[in-house]
Amino acid sequence: KARGMETPIKVYDDPATGKYVVIDGHRRVLAAKLAGINEVPAVVVAKPKSTKERVLSQLTLNENRIGLSVLDQAKAFKALH
Repeated sequence: KARGMETPIKVYDDPATGKYVVIDGHRRVLAAKLAGINEVPAVVVAKPKSTKERVLSQLTLNENRIGLSVLDQAKAFKALH
């Protein structure tokens, strides 16, 4: 809590709801809430053109960060089709 969040989350603006939608950083947002932090640094990016594009982006981010298991990869690729 003292150091804050080192990597900003990624969000896009959803004009239909007037809210920001988290693309990358869901766990960091949850951790911040649990720590009583109401604001987190964020980078606003363009809204993905499709659900497929959003899932592919999230899959790429997760694979680069932690290396997904074969089962998690299969579930993600199934969601793309």
